[in-house]
Amino acid sequence: MKKILLIALAVTLFMACEQKVERYSTSGPEVDLVKGLLADYEKGDWDSWQEKYADTAIVYYNQWDDSITVAQSLEGHKGTISLLSSYGFGDNVIYEKILSDNGNTWVNLWGRWEGTLKENNKVVVLPVHLSVHVLNGKIVQENGFWDNAIMQNALEEIEAMKNAPEIEKTIMANHDKMIEAWNNNDAEAFKALSSVSVIRNANGIRQANNQSEYTDMMKQFHTGFPDFKVNLDSYFLKDGKSYINWTCTGTNTGPFMDNPPSGKKMKTHGYSVWSFDSKGLAVQEDAFFDNMDMLSQLGYTVTPPKAN
Repeated sequence: MKKILLIALAVTLFMACEQKVERYSTSGPEVDLVKGLLADYEKGDWDSWQEKYADTAIVYYNQWDDSITVAQSLEGHKGTISLLSSYGFGDNVIYEKILSDNGNTWVNLWGRWEGTLKENNKVVVLPVHLSVHVLNGKIVQENGFWDNAIMQNALEEIEAMKNAPEIEKTIMANHDKMIEAWNNNDAEAFKALSSVSVIRNANGIRQANNQSEYTDMMKQFHTGFPDFKVNLDSYFLKDGKSYINWTCTGTNTGPFMDNPPSGKKMKTHGYSVWSFDSKGLAVQEDAFFDNMDMLSQLGYTVTPPKAN
C-alpha cells in the first residue's frame, strides 16, 4: 500500500511539472536573439544580422500574401538606410516571449523607430511591431508591421521640392525653419523668415502687427509652457500661400495670459494659412484653433450667465 502511495505521489509531482509550462516571459535566449538582431541593424553589422536567421527563413512585411527572403529584406533595409543620415529605435522598445498553443516560440517587439532624411534633415517617426518565430536558436519567420505611408509621404515631399519653382522651394524650406524658431523661441530666426510688418490673426482676432509683437507672443507661450512644442503635421502650397495643419503641446508651469500656472498639460490641433511675398518671406498668418479646448485642458471653465 505504501509503495502504491509513493508511486501515486511521484506521478502527481511529474504531472505538476509537466503542466507548469512558461507561456509568457520578457527574457530568455530568444529575446536576447531579437535584441541582438536590432543591435546589428542599428550598427549596420549585416553579417551578424544574417546569421540570426535560418537558411529557410521567410519574412512578411505589412501583408500576409507574399513572403520575401532574408536577402530581399536586407536589400530593402539597405535601400531605406541609404536615404538616412541616422536611424534607430533607441531605448523605446518592448519585448515579450510567448509559447503558442501549438508549441511555437514567438518574440513580439513594439518600438518607436526614428530616421533622419539626408535630403532635408526631416525626422520620420514610425511605430513598429515585429513578431518573430524562433526555433533552435534561429529566426525561421519574421512578421513586421508599420505605416509605410509616413515614409512615403516624406519622400514625396522631397521630390515635390526638387520639381517645384524656386519660390515654392524657398517657402517649403522655410516651413521647417519656422517650426524650429517657434520651438526654440528664437526671435532672430523668426525675423529672418518674415516681413518686418508680419501680421498674425488668431481665430479672426489680430494678435500681432509686426515682428516685435509676433516674437513677444511666441515668448508668452514659452513663458507659460517652457516645454512648448509645435509639430507640422501636413501642408500644401497654392498661389503663394501655405495651408498648414499643426499640433502644439506643452505643460503650463509658468504664468500664461496673466494667469498663474495650472501645472496641467495641453495638446491642441490647429490650422494656419501663411501668405508670403515674392522673396518667400512670411507676411501674414491666419491661425484657427479651439481656444476653449486648450483652456479647458488647463482647468479653466465657463460660468453661464445668471438669469435676469
